[in-house]
Amino acid sequence: MEKYEKIIDSNRENNHELLNNLLVLKSIKNKNSKEFNNLFDELVNNSANKGMKAKNIYNLPSGIKGIFYYKLYGLEEKNYNISINVSKRSKTLFKKIDYNNNIVLSKIVAIVLDNAIEASSKTSNKCLIIDVYEIDNNIVIEIANSYKGKIDINNIRERKYTTKGKNRGYGLYIMNNLLKNSSDIKVEQSTKDNYFYTKIMLKKK
Repeated sequence: MEKYEKIIDSNRENNHELLNNLLVLKSIKNKNSKEFNNLFDELVNNSANKGMKAKNIYNLPSGIKGIFYYKLYGLEEKNYNISINVSKRSKTLFKKIDYNNNIVLSKIVAIVLDNAIEASSKTSNKCLIIDVYEIDNNIVIEIANSYKGKIDINNIRERKYTTKGKNRGYGLYIMNNLLKNSSDIKVEQSTKDNYFYTKIMLKKK
């Protein structure tokens, strides 16, 4: 947890430094000068670096936040490109979740993250995008990951369906059984442009 809170602080410092550099760029009169081009190239290279970009992750409840910290720990050192964006309003909505839904939601998030991390590991950009927001007072956790190969979107929740190899493929089947025990949680999954999307929705009471 301390590691990722340092990342958040580092992002704030980087954004502050970026603003300062942009002001310096603006102040350089000769936009064709070596000074301008060197600083511009430096900004582009720094922005292209892979790693962790997190916004408002502290608004998550401790359980789900802990899952994110545990599952994502060390991935930036393996050249994963990770983006986490949590809306400020979601903090209030998470407080209204009852105990049973919180347990089911946490288990589903853990399963989806495991699959997303493994699938993206086989791609060149190793991309994970996590968005937490609200629609009509309902919580939405959307996890997108890069993937390689073919996915049968209609059968991915069947027992033992997998693209990972022998004796695998129980995660989404377990998730499907968890959903049967909670009428308040819904999961939608789809693919587009070599990205796999999982949208986890918790309906308000």
